Amino acid sequence: MRSQFIQDLVSKNCDIESILLRLKAILYELNDEKIIEWITKELEGYSENDQVPDYRILKLTPYWTMADGVRVYQNIEAPLGAIKTEKEAEAIRTLPFKSPISGMVEGKGLIINYGPHIKKIFANGIADREVFVMEAYGKVEGGGFEKIKGVIKSRVLTIALLLEKKYGNLDELDVLKKIDIEEKKEIIQYIHQQINNDVTIGENSKISDSNLGVNKNE
Repeated sequence: MRSQFIQDLVSKNCDIESILLRLKAILYELNDEKIIEWITKELEGYSENDQVPDYRILKLTPYWTMADGVRVYQNIEAPLGAIKTEKEAEAIRTLPFKSPISGMVEGKGLIINYGPHIKKIFANGIADREVFVMEAYGKVEGGGFEKIKGVIKSRVLTIALLLEKKYGNLDELDVLKKIDIEEKKEIIQYIHQQINNDVTIGENSKISDSNLGVNKNE
């Protein structure tokens, strides 16, 4: 029978915060700073200078409020014809979401106010100079938070299934305690692979779940 850890992970009402805390306790035995740092930042949030994982990049649809001296036009999808660089396009169309998982609450949608620089870009795209851009903002596409949680759950599940298959029930939080150093290195490498969604880790280094937990002398 699968561990309660995995049962909770695949349940519809999965508490992802609790799952990450338990995963942190299990993987603490590996003594790998990068793994613990990933879990901690998902729980507590990323700092202003952190580069977030790709799955935390949310897509924005730009809107503006403008006036022409007679009327005010609100909630109009903004034109993107004045965008000149990829950097400008990225600032307008995407949001690196750095808040902790607890801050991912689906609702009517997250709205991000653009700064004066972005407003100026939109204004430069208006042929009629009599039109004034009053405000500009981006709306996060619906379901964005659930997509982030879904990616995290999928990666944690992949790690958990492998560990339970090789080392036993994950409800025993010290399940990795007696594994030798070389095997711990392989586990760390495998987990880095899952966290980063990358095929290789390190220089010319590849790993699959087939060689974890196997006696090298067999």
